[in-house]
Amino acid sequence: GAEARDRGIFNESYVAQLLGEHLQGKRDRSEALWTLLNFELWARIFLDREGWPTVADRLAEAANLQPERNTVAVA
Repeated sequence: GAEARDRGIFNESYVAQLLGEHLQGKRDRSEALWTLLNFELWARIFLDREGWPTVADRLAEAANLQPERNTVAVA
């Protein structure tokens, strides 16, 4: 997203390459993409100060899901 690009922490073309290789089935880039996704979530919560509810709502919207408020996931 724009927030990740604006931070300028990662090389955008390399991230696009990782994603492209993964989606095309050329290489399994799931670990790297998962790491980038988790860093982005962390950055939105702690660097951008969006807070978890805001981030969760945006993720749910992007995934076309309805966020459930006041729930705790138990592992």
